[in-house]
Amino acid sequence: MLVALLVMAPTAMAANWFDVLSSGGETISLNPDIVMTDNGSSYLVWVRNSYDLPETRTAYSRERGYDRPVAYKLTLYKFTDEWNNFNIVQVSVYDEANKIIDQYSNPDMESTESIIPSGSSVETVAEAAKVIFEIKTNPE
Repeated sequence: MLVALLVMAPTAMAANWFDVLSSGGETISLNPDIVMTDNGSSYLVWVRNSYDLPETRTAYSRERGYDRPVAYKLTLYKFTDEWNNFNIVQVSVYDEANKIIDQYSNPDMESTESIIPSGSSVETVAEAAKVIFEIKTNPE
């Protein structure tokens, strides 16, 4: 499954993104092509954090110890069917030339044990993904 997820990252880069938050030089967007998995008990959602200003790119890069500015990162989240628990499956970090700076995955991909903190950006992403998924699957 991990190999399939690594292949999905380039596809996620080309998607039409839906902006859900923008603050302090960072924009959080999600890919509306949400995938149901685990026999309908969870969802996979790609999220893009774009660092829109030179200072936010530099600050994030310095914070993470990267040797060049980070333009954006793609994170694959796995949410439960009730959208109240999540797990980070994979993260890919890109520079301004769309080259990978860093990439890592969670070896415990099956888990969705983390409760979504109230008022967090993850909560906003989960709520937006839930609405988008409902609209796409029930377009009445």
